[in-house]
Amino acid sequence: MRERFLDVPRLKVWHLLGLVAATAAFLAVFRFRGEARDPLVRVLREARYGDSQARGRAIQDLRLARLDRSDLLATFLTSLDDPDPEVRRRAALGLEESLQRRKWKLPVDPLVEQVKQRITKQLSDPDPKASFQSAHTLVALGDNSQTLRDYLIERVPGIREANEHARSEALGMLAARFRSDETARTVILAAMRDPDSEVRVAAAWSLGIWQLEKAIPDSVIETLIMGLGDEAPRVRAASVQSLSSLRSQARSAVPATVRLLDDHEAHPRYNAVAALGNFGVYAEPALETLRALIDRDPEPSIRDQAERSVKSIEAALQTFRGITLPDLMSELSEDSAARRTGAAEQLGDYGPIAEPAVSLLRGLLSDPDAKVRAASVAALRRIEPGDVPKP
Repeated sequence: MRERFLDVPRLKVWHLLGLVAATAAFLAVFRFRGEARDPLVRVLREARYGDSQARGRAIQDLRLARLDRSDLLATFLTSLDDPDPEVRRRAALGLEESLQRRKWKLPVDPLVEQVKQRITKQLSDPDPKASFQSAHTLVALGDNSQTLRDYLIERVPGIREANEHARSEALGMLAARFRSDETARTVILAAMRDPDSEVRVAAAWSLGIWQLEKAIPDSVIETLIMGLGDEAPRVRAASVQSLSSLRSQARSAVPATVRLLDDHEAHPRYNAVAALGNFGVYAEPALETLRALIDRDPEPSIRDQAERSVKSIEAALQTFRGITLPDLMSELSEDSAARRTGAAEQLGDYGPIAEPAVSLLRGLLSDPDAKVRAASVAALRRIEPGDVPKP
């Protein structure tokens, strides 16, 4: 009787253990069925509870899944606090890619602003790669905070990391987001004198982003023209290509671009030929040299490009002389002072090729409107430099 009494607790323990085992088995089956329905359940769990290698792999898998799911964003945000810097870097990249797929509405989206605030804190991440990816994510999300600007400016001189790739990327991001910022522009211009040629190449490419602006600072054009004489061929090639993208606003670069046609390296020479084609009517002084290249340049690709550029310039000149110039000259006689002023200003922009309009512009030096007289004087000085009488 006593033995049977003593076995009661043992039976209860065994019952309890059996219940635990049954519960675990049930949960395992439930989890298996959940993972069978949604394979990402396992990946999400590993991202939170796996070891370092498993977490990194899980975050990478979530990125590559390319799904628009709110739980992915929560996981990426949580992983920004992961002890492994590679996991943090991948999480920042995952946030960037996920939000770009969502095609948020600018200028303000609450979700994007929330992520920006969290990612901004990651700029102080002790791991250079993780912090730099955070900066990249902020740029992709359209951030223009001073915190981001200062971080990128610090990266350009290589203070935090002597890595020309990171420095070059920082230059591009500065130009993309902060080109209207005077401090950022000063840093980019200064990078064109950096001892590292790769950084100078990046600076030249970055200055080409100013094509998105209506008014390009003279300092940008002047610095790129300086780059045409750089000792590194890749810097010369990048500089002239950026000038090419600035088109009519870079017309002052035509003489230096023509000189680059004699470059001993093919890459800068090819880019110079292509740039002159983009300059259109402003490249008229280069026609003779380009025609000579069609016959004598040793590179077939350059000869072909020279032929295309010549045709492009000639077509632009034909349009200008047959349509644009006559229309502008006609507007100089309009009753509207604003129209006369605008026409004079545009003719001045064309420089010497607008020479047929000189006599009409001189006639406007006695115009009753002060703005018309001033615009005519300015135009004459650009079309026919020399002694222009005062109105």
